[in-house]
Amino acid sequence: MDSKELISVIVPVYNVRSYLEKCFDSVAGQNYRNLEIILVDDGSTDGSGELCEELAGRDSRGRVIHKKNGGLGSARNAGIDAARGEILSFIDSDDWIEPGMYDTLTEIMHRENAQIIACGIKKVSETGEVSYYQDNLEERRVYTREEALIELPKNERLSNSMCNKLFRRETIQGLHINEQIFYEDNPFTPQCFARAEKIAYTAEPFYCYFERTGSISRKGFSVREFDRVTADRMRLDFYHEHFPQCESAAVIAYIGSGLKVYYQSRGCQEAREQRAQLKEELKRTIRYYPGLPFTKKQRAKAKLFQFSPALYTASMKLRGK
Repeated sequence: MDSKELISVIVPVYNVRSYLEKCFDSVAGQNYRNLEIILVDDGSTDGSGELCEELAGRDSRGRVIHKKNGGLGSARNAGIDAARGEILSFIDSDDWIEPGMYDTLTEIMHRENAQIIACGIKKVSETGEVSYYQDNLEERRVYTREEALIELPKNERLSNSMCNKLFRRETIQGLHINEQIFYEDNPFTPQCFARAEKIAYTAEPFYCYFERTGSISRKGFSVREFDRVTADRMRLDFYHEHFPQCESAAVIAYIGSGLKVYYQSRGCQEAREQRAQLKEELKRTIRYYPGLPFTKKQRAKAKLFQFSPALYTASMKLRGK
């Protein structure tokens, strides 16, 4: 009998038949054996659901949930509800993890008495080009709750992603991922951090993020990009209510994503109303939070936008942003 804690690995699946087996094998092949691998078929139409059954049939630790299509957040919620483990892990079905991930992360988690641990992320393009989110791949740190909440909106060491982390059950139990928006990690992950006394981090890039052409994050501008701003606003509201001492980081991230989406949406006719609303909301937010610890570049952008959104847009276009 394996004395190690059970890890529930939740893999949302939607039309990823070409990538799913590699993802599954990277989890099933971990030296850490006490796993349950929950494949949540979110109404796939390309045969991914059948492949889920085939993969689960190869390994007694595999389980399959078939559900009506509801999006990534809905699939993750279904996986959380079904999970039996003391620790939860989330892997996107077109990504994979490196050998030794669970051994290393659980060892650090236990040694540091941390309730959440994050690892580094390796981005892999369709051509095989590799890049890293971090410069120092040997860096390790332990954060208090407040330190981690300040770091999180920067999306650097402690990225917003749920996928490069292990969560103790008590940090997630009873919470609900928003099923109506993309970028649902942005408001959800801070809620989990708020329940942890310690968050550990190692820059070792165990999580491999596959940048495929058809993925949501790689497509051109869509009105769904406004979900990023909505998600960041939800995160800011959470900080404002529960952690005002950490709020500045969330404000800066919200303004930054808002300015980016405002500029990117300039030629999108179907986004005219949302863009107008975003303009007013950004101006109100910049006025409401004077004295933010911006970088020089961030402050210049915010001031220019506050003075004239049209000049801000022209300036960004001139710079070829």
